[in-house]
Amino acid sequence: MKFFKILSLAMLLVVSTNAATQKKDTPKELPKYMSMDEFNIKSVDGKKMHLLSTKKGYLFDSGKDKITLLVIWAGKCKSCVTWLKDLDAIQKSYPKKLNIISLEISNMLPKDIKAFQKKHKISYPMLSAAQNKDFASQALIKYQWNRKYKQGLPFTIVFGYKGQTNSITKGVSKKDEYSKYIKNLIKHYETKK
Repeated sequence: MKFFKILSLAMLLVVSTNAATQKKDTPKELPKYMSMDEFNIKSVDGKKMHLLSTKKGYLFDSGKDKITLLVIWAGKCKSCVTWLKDLDAIQKSYPKKLNIISLEISNMLPKDIKAFQKKHKISYPMLSAAQNKDFASQALIKYQWNRKYKQGLPFTIVFGYKGQTNSITKGVSKKDEYSKYIKNLIKHYETKK
């Protein structure tokens, strides 16, 4: 019993010594993607947006009192193209209640994303990870998307009316089923108002 008391005291001393030492070695600022909780981002067509990073998700200024989808995709992903077009059609069904923002992460040039958007008639804002590095880095870390482990694309994060994360979809879903899901989600939040 005495041994455990001595061991506990020794561990407490080591921990408190390490804590005192760490204060001196700790950088004054964390990296931007860890410490920022506000972002000013820009779509490839120049539209500026503001959002808050919260413990529970992201609150986009353009998404207040709306369901917001953040779609992470890559230009060479064929299923992403279909999904982005399907989501555009779904958004047109709920223009006042659904906000979609896409984030391209394979380093396509902004001008190429803009051409892609025009070619496929995507009406919602498209972001380039290269132009919005801090936000892209934080979002990928926050939602634990990792290219190394070949996690699926597209990767869609759904936020509720107050910016809380509601669900994550890896890959694509059937358009009709996802449309019903969005419709039910909107009903849910509308009844909570």
